[in-house]
Amino acid sequence: MELPEAKLIRSEVLLRDMQLTDDVKLARKSLVRWLALSLGLITPRESRQSVLQLLEALLYYHLKERREPNYQDIQDFLKTQNVEMNEKTVRYHLTQLKKAGVIEDAR
Repeated sequence: MELPEAKLIRSEVLLRDMQLTDDVKLARKSLVRWLALSLGLITPRESRQSVLQLLEALLYYHLKERREPNYQDIQDFLKTQNVEMNEKTVRYHLTQLKKAGVIEDAR
């Protein structure tokens, strides 16, 4: 017999209980990687950096600028970090973050 709450579940999220050590707190990039690992966005020993760079851009706009970035904002931020990321990669990671429930579409 299915419980009535089961139909309310849209998706499931992997959340890791990770220790936040002092060395992680020393660098912004370390904090972004720790956040991505704890939210299950990347796996341990993940070498790809694009999702981390995109997450860093999103955090910058949400925490520093206090606004939702558009695609051009993200590209501008990445350029300030000397990162080249093509549109397809940016859009792919944005879609994955939406599927994971980390971000939402602007209404």
